[in-house]
Parts: sequence; C-alpha cells; structure tokens
Amino acid sequence: MVKSILKFIVFGLSDSDFEKFRDQANRDDLRDKLENFRVLTDYNNWAIDYNQKVFLWEHLQGQIIFWTVIGITSIGILISFLQFFSKNKNNEPTQIKVGKNGVEISSSIIGILILIISLVFLYIYIIYVYPIKPFTEELGGLRYF
Repeated sequence: MVKSILKFIVFGLSDSDFEKFRDQANRDDLRDKLENFRVLTDYNNWAIDYNQKVFLWEHLQGQIIFWTVIGITSIGILISFLQFFSKNKNNEPTQIKVGKNGVEISSSIIGILILIISLVFLYIYIIYVYPIKPFTEELGGLRYF
C-alpha cells in the first residue's frame, strides 16, 4: 500500500501503469544493449578482416624483400668468386683513384671486399629486418569484450 502511494506520488502512475512503464523501460534498455552489442560485433568483424588483409600484404612484402636480399647477396658472392678465380691475376699493386667520374679501386683483394660487403648486408638484414615479432595485445591486438 505504501509502495503504491509512493509510486503514485513520485511518478503519478497507478500500479498497472507503473508496471507497463517499467516493462517498456526494460525493453528499451535491452534493445539499446543489443544494438550496442551488434555495433561492437560488426566493428570486431571488420577489424579482424582488416588485420588479415594487412598481414597478407606484409607477408607478401616480406617475401619480396627476402628474395631481393638473397639475390643481392648471391650476386655479391658470385662476383667475389669470379674475382678470386679470374684468369688475369697480375699481382698489380693496389690503386685507388678518386676523380670526377667516381671512385676506382683496382686490387687483387677486391673479391674479398665484395664478399665482406655482401655478407655484412645479409647480416644487417637478418638482424634488423627479418626478425618476426608476435602480434600481442600490447602491440595493438584486438580486445574482445
């Protein structure tokens, strides 16, 4: 009885009207929660699809860069091999010329220099470019509910 009087005083409603109002408010609240859940689910599905496309693109780029580095290193090793075993080994002294047309180095150890440059290039690639880091939430991974 006191509840009914308070409901009437506060809301100006009878018991049946108050029950209808409360039921409608609960339905509206539930509808809002379901809409928010749908929007969040749509966003998470989009984010998962987007991340998959980004990973595929990065995978392709990684393969292209990997094979380019392998090619450059192989060419450097091949050139150094050809320099080591060239037929015209003239025991000439090392000469370095710097001019308007560029730098010219003629030496019997040029093959070693090319080999060292190729291997340093490969080492830098392996240490700084090639490492794979796992995708975790700290790095910006998706968070689920």
